[in-house]
Amino acid sequence: MLRPYKTTPTHASSHPDAVPVVTASYTGEIMPTLPRRLILGLLLILFVAWPVCAEEVIDPYRFFAAHYEAMGGLERFKRINSGWSVGTVRYDGLEGTFEAWAEKPLRYRLDEDFGIIRQSEGDDGNLRWRRDTNGQVEEVRDEETLKRRRIAELLENFEHLNPDSPWFTLSDAGLAEVEGVPCRVFRLENRINSDVSRFFIALDDLRVVKTVDTEPDVEVHTRYHDYRRIDGLRLPFRQVADIHPRNKRREIAITAQRINPTVDRRRFAKPAPATGAIGFPADDRAENIPFHFSENLIYLPVTLNGDTRWWILDSGASMSVIDAEYAESLGLKLVGSIGGFGFGDLFTLAFVRLPPCRVGKLTLPAQTIHAYKGLAESSYEPVRVGILGYDFLSRFVTRIDYARRTVSFYRPESFVYRGTGKVVDAPLKYRTFSLPARVDDLPEGRFSLDLGSHRSSLHHPFAARHGLLKRPGVETVSKGMAGFSFETLSAFERMEIAGFVIDRPLLTIPDEAGPGTAAVGELAGNLGNSLLRHFVLTLDYGKQQVMIEPGTEFNGTFPEDRSGLLVGQGEDGGPMVSFVAAGTPAQEAGFVAGDVIAAVDGRPVAEYGGVLPIRELLRQAPGTRLDFTLLRQGRQFHIELVLREIF
Repeated sequence: MLRPYKTTPTHASSHPDAVPVVTASYTGEIMPTLPRRLILGLLLILFVAWPVCAEEVIDPYRFFAAHYEAMGGLERFKRINSGWSVGTVRYDGLEGTFEAWAEKPLRYRLDEDFGIIRQSEGDDGNLRWRRDTNGQVEEVRDEETLKRRRIAELLENFEHLNPDSPWFTLSDAGLAEVEGVPCRVFRLENRINSDVSRFFIALDDLRVVKTVDTEPDVEVHTRYHDYRRIDGLRLPFRQVADIHPRNKRREIAITAQRINPTVDRRRFAKPAPATGAIGFPADDRAENIPFHFSENLIYLPVTLNGDTRWWILDSGASMSVIDAEYAESLGLKLVGSIGGFGFGDLFTLAFVRLPPCRVGKLTLPAQTIHAYKGLAESSYEPVRVGILGYDFLSRFVTRIDYARRTVSFYRPESFVYRGTGKVVDAPLKYRTFSLPARVDDLPEGRFSLDLGSHRSSLHHPFAARHGLLKRPGVETVSKGMAGFSFETLSAFERMEIAGFVIDRPLLTIPDEAGPGTAAVGELAGNLGNSLLRHFVLTLDYGKQQVMIEPGTEFNGTFPEDRSGLLVGQGEDGGPMVSFVAAGTPAQEAGFVAGDVIAAVDGRPVAEYGGVLPIRELLRQAPGTRLDFTLLRQGRQFHIELVLREIF
């Protein structure tokens, strides 16, 4: 049957969340978005059609064939070729309306209006696309999406009802109770990917009460209400989906729908991107803009309402972010709320309408971005008040030369790559490039390219599959927008990216999967600036390609911590010991988390100029001796720290 919304990825190809939800990594940088399991297309809810004895062994294929007949007839379902619906939608702290169209094979379009944001997504039968609230258009063609489109095509042809299907297996999973309603449960598996759907069908009035759809990264529990008759078929007009472990809920109420309407196929075509006035200094390019590189993060100057501050460049952010208090100081109004998730945990964001701004030599039109309270507070020197994410970067072809500390922006329509690097297909996954890479002799996997992460990491599912969770390394803890995360920083032999080999890479391995991006199983990990800084990168969002060249520092070594001491910021803004790793010089010397650093080698910390210069001291050559003056519970004392290699 046709329904505009469905949280069943096995019944149609799922797609990333239409509401742009950014997520923060352990450094506080923005990471990829949460995929939404709202499906448009021919959605095949399966209904019971005969009385069921609790002890009876059920043939699921005969059972489902009878279901369709009882709910209006299988032939009637097969004659459904198109559909239209409108209604209301509630998602986290947003409320809005939708209008949806669908037509075989695979074509659909969904328009959503939440007031502060308006967005569309669809499929023209050949490719899936998404248009964000700022008018940027993305083709969704990552491997998992292509697999789910194939599953949807088979389901449209009722292949799951074939007992001899080479693609699907349908089985009886016994009895269960849902909200006091006795149900028969069926399990649908496929041989294209690992997605599994379970159907809970009421024994009293034979309606589908609930579905549970399990994918590698999320599990969606959807309940169905308000069944009505339409064209002889009994359909639910209200759905409530809970998305685990993201702690999200989406509620859909259909106010009107039609089966087999005439639909103009031009409606499904990928729309043209917005052509807002981007001001280049000359010739469709802004080249060699200097950036500040600190703690493996790229800072660019952004001018808003005449005020210039530092923003981080972050390809892992699904939408740009501004510090909420800074936005309000500029007279900008915060609207709505929506949940985000990061490397460690979950957090809440608002939306704000940003006026025209200037980024280096570029001028940009007004746009809608996220606002987050505490973004500036969680940074050190220089203080960042914003993050430039997908909605900014996708407007350009961007070239980053880490060694020269410059970034260049080009208009995509006129850009021609003339470099000598490797051109790598890197399909966007959650609006972030996914690059093939290999660690040591492990199987190749896809890693997100994240300019907003100072370190590189393996995701928990990948590490678990390959027995890496207990790998020796140095404990570390970080605090970002998503809260604290605990990892082990471990040295590997090599990492191969686009045929280029980096020796002795350091990768973090999360202690726990948690509800954040560390639990994303469809990606092997995250490539941050600790590895990317070896290269010159050219990012082409339109072609979903990354051009990779060895930089002039490709064979260089970059100093790492040699203490096991994580220095953060105390309540007074001065350096404080945040964490001490076991088995490191810092622990052996007697440092304790919470120690306030008053001086190093006799110099007051104020003379060093903040937290980051103290961290630089800890990266000096092995054998370096540092005399720390500490304050602990009102007592002042000295500790000598001797640096050594810890990886």
